[in-house]
Amino acid sequence: MANMRKIACVLMAAGDEMQDGCAKVLKSIEGRAMAARVMDALPVDRFYRAVTVTRYPEVADWARQHGMEVVWNPEPELGACRTIRLGLDAVCGADACMFVVADQPYLSKPSLERLIDRYLDAPGKIVGLSYEGVRGNPNVFPEHYFEQLLKLTGNNGGSAVIREHPDAFVPCEAFDPLELSDRVRDDRRS
Repeated sequence: MANMRKIACVLMAAGDEMQDGCAKVLKSIEGRAMAARVMDALPVDRFYRAVTVTRYPEVADWARQHGMEVVWNPEPELGACRTIRLGLDAVCGADACMFVVADQPYLSKPSLERLIDRYLDAPGKIVGLSYEGVRGNPNVFPEHYFEQLLKLTGNNGGSAVIREHPDAFVPCEAFDPLELSDRVRDDRRS
């Protein structure tokens, strides 16, 4: 790893949200499943540890192909907090953790590289991908926020911690606004 800080990555891919009769993270976008497209964008070699928390065997296979560890979440109905807990338990020893949701199919490696670099310039801050002032995902949390993340309940995610510490948040501009979207691009628009 090129830096002295141990930044981990947790890909959150356990959700049971359905879209068109299919688990959203398995939905094919331009010939590739949504979760696999997100994994393609992850600069796995920059992370101390990279894990995918999932309940889907297909996602586990893709994660292994990308050099990621797999953590099983058989109870996604317990909410995002369960995935966060499982992910943080798997990356113990990290100085920071980037949480990535598996339903942003247009994330790009350059934007995620920029996010890591931005965190390295502001290591005590929460750094998150944004576009023109709109905050989105992923977000990098320094270790001193892990305890708060572990105390989240239900479907509350990292946004709840960011709302509690607005002065600690540093935005990092994505290269394209579509990267923050969990919707499929409508190619019929001009």
